[in-house]
Amino acid sequence: MRRIFLIGYRCTGKTTVGKALAQALNMDFLDLDDFIVQRAGRSIQELVSQHGWPYFRSLERQALKEVMNSPKAVVVSCGGGVVLHGELLPQIKASGLVVWLKADIATILDRLLKDLRTRHQRPSLMSGMQLEEETRHILKERLPLYEAWADVAVQTDHATVQEVVEEIRSVVSKGVS
Repeated sequence: MRRIFLIGYRCTGKTTVGKALAQALNMDFLDLDDFIVQRAGRSIQELVSQHGWPYFRSLERQALKEVMNSPKAVVVSCGGGVVLHGELLPQIKASGLVVWLKADIATILDRLLKDLRTRHQRPSLMSGMQLEEETRHILKERLPLYEAWADVAVQTDHATVQEVVEEIRSVVSKGVS
């Protein structure tokens, strides 16, 4: 397995699970959002406020292409909106396993409210909406995309990080892609 792409909405465990999975599989780990921030020298919040979401999405698309073309075996924690790059889906599926980390909306909202990064690093996806309204709206829009992208889906609501890692490892060992 050369690449494992973790997709899903905010706070479904992509980064936490990704780090543990990479360690368990002896692979590199890459958080795509962190990669973009490091390259741009500015936070996502700054990039979006100064240039808008389309600019950030163009940086995301470019970073994703770079990861797909890298020879490294890597677990990639993708931003929640990576599924908006539908034109890249065939390339992504051809270059690795796509795992959708899922959680119910109540779990997502609870995690978002408890996550300190939410206020400082996670800009609003739709200005003018309250967090719950925005989350419901975006999830409704993205659920079909997550389903279309995923080779496998793993529910993270009540599972430990290790349980999620073991479920993904089981899929990898069976050679599902």
